[in-house]
Amino acid sequence: MSTCNGFLFNMNLFCFLFLLLIRSFNTGAQNIFEEKQKSVIIKNHIFSLTTWDYNYTNGNPSKNGIKTSFNKYDHFGNVTELITYKLKDTAAYETFRYDKEGKRTNYVKRKGVKIAYQKTSRYNDDGKIIQETGFDGTSDFQNDYVYNSDDKLEQITYLLDNRKNEKRVFKHEGNITNIIVYSNEDDIISYLTLKYDDNNNVVEELVYNTDKIPIEKKLYVYNNDNKVISEVKYRGDNFYYKLTYLYNSKGGLTNIDEENPNEGRYLKKQFFYDDNENLVEMRWRRNATEDFSFRTYEYDKDDICSQYETYYPVTKFRVLTKLDYEYY
Repeated sequence: MSTCNGFLFNMNLFCFLFLLLIRSFNTGAQNIFEEKQKSVIIKNHIFSLTTWDYNYTNGNPSKNGIKTSFNKYDHFGNVTELITYKLKDTAAYETFRYDKEGKRTNYVKRKGVKIAYQKTSRYNDDGKIIQETGFDGTSDFQNDYVYNSDDKLEQITYLLDNRKNEKRVFKHEGNITNIIVYSNEDDIISYLTLKYDDNNNVVEELVYNTDKIPIEKKLYVYNNDNKVISEVKYRGDNFYYKLTYLYNSKGGLTNIDEENPNEGRYLKKQFFYDDNENLVEMRWRRNATEDFSFRTYEYDKDDICSQYETYYPVTKFRVLTKLDYEYY
């Protein structure tokens, strides 16, 4: 090595099952950057990464940086250790462990000497999650997953402090999956329906209350590369928002437009790449009237990011982040 209740409950259910059951798509620039970084880390045998922030004064970055994070990686580009610093003190210390297939088997987050969160994951021979155990900051938990003979998820049981907290039962009929959520006393508390296309992409999600009245719906459209190009959300019968995703000829996400009843359609996020498909600039804003925040990235000849600059016009805050690496 060298140098829940009511609507909130249904929203949590909605988000959890969406992440669990479909191949997720990344819409954030941080995800775009990190996906590319992983391949660069493997190719260049990077052992660790330390980030330093240099705040701007009178238009120039400060001479002395503040250490903000330290990442350590294995030979497969997986992060095994993450330290997030707050001024000169350690704010959070996280460790990650993986099996031979690269699936995460253990995660621990500490704040000071206390464990803030811990999770151990077990998988079956097909690589499907079968159990999660750990500590969520207040209680011990255990999540048990059961699959049917077709290797489709059939049931999830959640325990808190060794007592059943919730159960979710999955029924698969062709391209439709129906989920019933039960309380710790086996009372039905919610329903969810997922509809898939022939490529196993979710094209419709419906959340119902206990009277089976739809309270939320999402619709998705995909391109020929199975990347989402449209996402529309309704609350009850009311249109809530629409997101439109645009890609370049190489499949890189370039634009996210949002449309909602109050603002109409506007550009929400934008991404720019160099000839090597490195993300070189991202712009984003929270609403149609806000100025764009932006971040620009610089790379060396090996496509290793050396620094990036971030600017938030609302607060007029600008910071330069430099990246230092160690290699195997």
